[in-house]
Amino acid sequence: KDILSSDLQEQIVLLQHDIGFTHARLWGLFGEDMLVEDHVGGMTTYNFTHINKVLDFLTRQQLKPFIELGPKPKIISKQRDCSIVIQHSKDRNIEEWTNLYKAFLLHCIERYGIEEVEKWYFELWSKRIDPFFDEDQQESAEPNPFDAYLRLFGALKRIAKELVPAAKFGGCGISMELEVDRLDDLLQQWKREEHKPDFLSVYVYPIEIDEEKQRFPIRNVQSANHQYERIKLSQISRCLKKAGFEGLELNVTEWNLSPFNRDYLHDSCFKAAYLVKMITDLLNRDQPNMLGYWQCSDLFSEDRDAKQLLHGGTGLMTKNGIKKPSYHAYMLLNQLGDQWVAQGQHFVVTKKSGDRYQVLCFNYKHFRYAFYFQPEGSFGFREQNRMFENMDVLRLSLEIQGIPNGKYRVKEKRLNRDQGSILDEWLNFGPVDDWKPDEIQYLKQICVPRMKVEHTVVDNRSIVLKGELEPHEVRLFEIQLLYGG
Repeated sequence: KDILSSDLQEQIVLLQHDIGFTHARLWGLFGEDMLVEDHVGGMTTYNFTHINKVLDFLTRQQLKPFIELGPKPKIISKQRDCSIVIQHSKDRNIEEWTNLYKAFLLHCIERYGIEEVEKWYFELWSKRIDPFFDEDQQESAEPNPFDAYLRLFGALKRIAKELVPAAKFGGCGISMELEVDRLDDLLQQWKREEHKPDFLSVYVYPIEIDEEKQRFPIRNVQSANHQYERIKLSQISRCLKKAGFEGLELNVTEWNLSPFNRDYLHDSCFKAAYLVKMITDLLNRDQPNMLGYWQCSDLFSEDRDAKQLLHGGTGLMTKNGIKKPSYHAYMLLNQLGDQWVAQGQHFVVTKKSGDRYQVLCFNYKHFRYAFYFQPEGSFGFREQNRMFENMDVLRLSLEIQGIPNGKYRVKEKRLNRDQGSILDEWLNFGPVDDWKPDEIQYLKQICVPRMKVEHTVVDNRSIVLKGELEPHEVRLFEIQLLYGG
């Protein structure tokens, strides 16, 4: 229902213009507020008017729908022990689900064409496996938590394969903190089913939730391991191989630094460096197939306490439509070429056709040890320097060899706390609660990376790039051959 908001639509249009995501994952399509089912005289008919508006908008923006089908509620997780359920979705029995899903698919085929719908993804959520769902509310009539889910999955996939055989149908939103033995049990049981998944979907947050830490609620749940995501994804791959699902498409459908929407780290330059480090670390590897950022906008997590310009939401944009450093990080990543050249601890080099090179550098700083003994989100937005292992400048010198001699155009884009950081500009602006439209527009205009262009002549088939990167800075060099020499 949020996608019907003009504010969110305006932000999605901007996201697509600047970045160009391939898929939009959404859920609650069959929620009560979408007014889909009409029960009259013992009969059920379907009204897809609101769904049409949502899907029409997404397809116009060149976004392939990635539809979460299950009755997943809308939950704003403010902090570890503070979550608010904003929207409930009605649960249904298998007959109600199959009737609705079949009618929905037939409607989409008629409206968008089977060639289009077969490019979509369909995911089925399971409340029995989602760790962010309140387990006290879950029914536990069945001893095996996977039985009911796999029956519904099989019934819906059967319909999908009959009507849109090329579409991808999978599940089930597994947390990376699901114990290995439980994951093995699920995959082994799934392997015995007639209808198996086309992909496995997982949630990745570098947070650790286990019994030991639950006994120490004041401790931060953020993982101290800066390779957490890679390790967990490798663990999932080993489980897939063990269960006979080797080669199954693996999609990370939810990923962020954390799922909590009241942490100013989400608004900071640290978040930009974290995104670049994580994405470039996975770029040149076989997995995952898809990495889904959670979420596109802070509009999702607005509540009564979100009165200030920033409230620590996970979005790429503020509720007012100001681009965060995380937004700019995606823009810089989007400039990388499709030919992989080299990678180091603080950089990646790619190439496009026509002797065009892209060098993306970053000065990522991990958290200091003392950070993990504070409650998450407890550091204020004025305490950025206290959280990290060090705040040293990175002195970078990188030589690209074997390039043609000639005149080159070198464009440099810098994202750091002085250039492109809404959090720091907010701190500099002054204590304002009554924001005026022209002031918001001013921040939109100044919260952009710095850009400069130089020309240089190469006569020894190599070019050297130098720079000093501030802590959490992300810098992109775009090198283009103008003419040979």
